[in-house]
Amino acid sequence: RPLAGILAARGFSGAGQAEEFLCGTEVLPDPMSLKDMDRAVERIRAALENGEKIEIFGDYDVDGITSTALLLEYLESCGADVCCSLPARGGDGYGLSVSAVERMAADGTGLIITVDNGVSASVSVRRAAELGLDVIVTDHHKVPEELPPAVAVVDPLRPDDESELDMLAGVGVALNTVAALEGCSVADIIDVYGAYAAMGTVSDVMPLRGENRYIVRNGLNVLRTTDHLGLNALAEIASVRLPEIDERGIAFCLAPRLNAAGRMATADVALELLLTDDPQRAMELAQQLSQLNTQRQQTEKQMMDMIERSFLTDPDCRDRMSMVFASDRFFSGVSGVVCSKLAEKYEKPAIVISVENGEGKGSGRGYGSASLYDAIMSASDLLDRFGGHEMAAGFHISADNIRAFSDRVEEFYRDKAKEVYEETLCVDYIAEFSELREREVRELEKMAPFGACNPEPVIATLGAKVTALTPYNERHTRVNLCKNGTSICGMVFGCTPERLPYAVGDIVDVAYTVSIYAGSRGNLVSYRITDVRPAGLPDSSVRSAAEYRALKCGGDRPGFTLTRDDIGEVYRKIRRSGTVRERADAIAFAFAGKDLGTVLSSVDVLLELGLLLRRTSGGESFLYPAPDPDKQDLQNSSLFRLLS
Repeated sequence: RPLAGILAARGFSGAGQAEEFLCGTEVLPDPMSLKDMDRAVERIRAALENGEKIEIFGDYDVDGITSTALLLEYLESCGADVCCSLPARGGDGYGLSVSAVERMAADGTGLIITVDNGVSASVSVRRAAELGLDVIVTDHHKVPEELPPAVAVVDPLRPDDESELDMLAGVGVALNTVAALEGCSVADIIDVYGAYAAMGTVSDVMPLRGENRYIVRNGLNVLRTTDHLGLNALAEIASVRLPEIDERGIAFCLAPRLNAAGRMATADVALELLLTDDPQRAMELAQQLSQLNTQRQQTEKQMMDMIERSFLTDPDCRDRMSMVFASDRFFSGVSGVVCSKLAEKYEKPAIVISVENGEGKGSGRGYGSASLYDAIMSASDLLDRFGGHEMAAGFHISADNIRAFSDRVEEFYRDKAKEVYEETLCVDYIAEFSELREREVRELEKMAPFGACNPEPVIATLGAKVTALTPYNERHTRVNLCKNGTSICGMVFGCTPERLPYAVGDIVDVAYTVSIYAGSRGNLVSYRITDVRPAGLPDSSVRSAAEYRALKCGGDRPGFTLTRDDIGEVYRKIRRSGTVRERADAIAFAFAGKDLGTVLSSVDVLLELGLLLRRTSGGESFLYPAPDPDKQDLQNSSLFRLLS
């Protein structure tokens, strides 16, 4: 059965492990096991007893906003003199700043508690001490060499932390802080704060294993029945039915709208939505967030178009291991989203820097297994401040240092070329279409919630025939496939039929995820196509392409040898067809049955000799034969001499 096969493929070695995973019988660690939690609890209790003014300082993303709301609501319920504030991208940017500390001191604050930030704020924490303020840091970001001199630094990524809670989001650390203050387990308060905890954990793409899985699974149950005014208003505006919401509803509908506040204006709008007790105000704020999200989408598209024009027309840019783009026309609020799209589309790490008045604010997203955080760390002497995770990071930099920063990051990735191009699609199970009936798909849903470290199961069917390609809703495609008399209809999102590399009649290996769709004819199995490649394409062909891409960026010589016959075959094929898209997947279909690394290197030899030319159209790059080319000696190509 598919469920058993997928669990086995993912390393569940026995029925006990599988049952614990499926039924949610995890043993949750003691919140007090977090390093410095005892100090944090002692200091917060003292502030409550003494009536000190407490200020919670959060972050402008969903994790930071929900962390702030969660801790604020708890401390208010304890009768605390407490307020909160969030940074602004257009102001001091991410993290606890010196100016924020000085403002709090002037307001009479006695204790600052950071949530989802602070572990890199040594300068600001030191300034707080000078002004007589105590600081408790609760964070989940990677820890620098120097810890801030705070009363307590609660961060499960500390090298000396033994709590086994290193996968928590910022909101997970806040939830554990509340549990520690109450002297109870997270399980005892999940019904109160689970909706916030689930939203922050999902939106920050944290691994859904262990306590995170418990938080999201139970938090979704809380969210489905919540009477929270702000969340119900947001769900209504987003056309989401809360009683049916899953992790995808958070990730693709609720979280983008909450994030839009911090990206396009200030995150205070989103925080107010979570805290308001006025139904009319809740609806006004939800509408405002939806409008900001629409603006975010438009701004994001404009930035993508601007960057892609540069990327596609600049050969040096195309041949780099990493992408670093900087401009005073970029809007910092959407840089992270744009980076994610660039990294996914062009299969390399992406960094986008918005420049204003000689200062740059950068966001980055990694690709492959090489750490983006380490790449940025390699240029830390050029940065004013930075922080983040293995695959996502942000920083501030002087505009004068951007070129040197770009070169340093590129040097780091050239040393890690193999790791960057190790990105692969892991298939959990190979099945026939006829095996996936409603009952089998329902069983797979027991593995939810899905996310990082627990992705939706990817299933593959080998040797299926493409029988139809139909446009859907202007941006997507319905793909009809058939094998052994069983036909299915799958969806490819974000791609129109003419941009797909395959055509009707092609025999393909297809990878997809499945779910149940309640249609007018009853429940149907829904197929979301993840990837398609020519049927029978061996893994060795894919590996040779990765090896060749690594070679172009300073890696070792690939294992294949390039011949005159290889290059001649590729050239004749392109001359016959007139043009071929330069994307690797399109080339794989155009030269089905031929080693992909050999084809890609042959194309580059032909470009080097001027026998092929390149043009861009509609955001894509195309190869076509040069008209009336002069005869060329292949030995004039340095690439051919290297690989032949």
